[in-house]
Amino acid sequence: VQKLLADAASALEFDVLQLCLSGPEESLKQPKHCVPALYVAGLAAFEGLRNRQPSVAERFGQATGFGVGELTAMTVGGVLSVDDGLLLAKALGEALQEATNSRPQATLSVVGLEDAKLATVCQQAQEAAGDGEICEISGYLFHKGHTVGGSKIAIEKCQALAKKAKALQARPQAHSYAAHTTLMAPAKEKFEGIMREVLSRSRRPTCRLYLSGSESPFDWDSDPAAVGEAFLSHISSPTRWKDMVKQILADGVQDLWELGAGSQLKAGLKRIDQPAWSRMQSVVA
Repeated sequence: VQKLLADAASALEFDVLQLCLSGPEESLKQPKHCVPALYVAGLAAFEGLRNRQPSVAERFGQATGFGVGELTAMTVGGVLSVDDGLLLAKALGEALQEATNSRPQATLSVVGLEDAKLATVCQQAQEAAGDGEICEISGYLFHKGHTVGGSKIAIEKCQALAKKAKALQARPQAHSYAAHTTLMAPAKEKFEGIMREVLSRSRRPTCRLYLSGSESPFDWDSDPAAVGEAFLSHISSPTRWKDMVKQILADGVQDLWELGAGSQLKAGLKRIDQPAWSRMQSVVA
């Protein structure tokens, strides 16, 4: 882990560990810092798994990730080297930061509304906010559990309309950017050049990979370029976490490990599949 942190500090041009431990918190929330920090946290947790359960770390058959966690999955799944993963995490964070700085944005956590009902609420909020404003479902997390992202004024409208529609929760998230919405299209455009350059030297997966940008998982014989295209498409399109988890479980996966900066995915899994939740173990970096 110490080598990973040293390599990360050199590649990212900031000390991930120092920023995570000492802040400032506002700096850590910025995409240019939090994206690479989450990538490094996932890799550090994987090293923790290697120490704790070496047989699991050496012989796992499937990998997935939430958001930037997909880059971590692509790394432990053999497609990316750690050096290339750090390069991509830095470039993605910077691209997202630039898109975030272009206009005020926000993300809302909404619980208690069906997909179709929330889509209607988003459309109403966008219309109420006026021309050029954006309000979109950015994450399908569990049944009646979503994130909504967009321009700040539209998200404020959405919060009020969601409460009026009897949502159990409509709460702004701490970060101030609209991840996985069309507002991130400029970030995708800026990032795709370096992504394709890295993919030209990438390898086929060593395990089955599940990515939100693809309806089907990628197997051992998959073209790494196709894996990369799925990741690219996800930058400006919703996270379909609920469906991806259901697919993983339908494929017969029994042993589940969450690797990263916390155990939020396990908490969410309880709302998708309680038996799977009871089997999931967490390794926190």
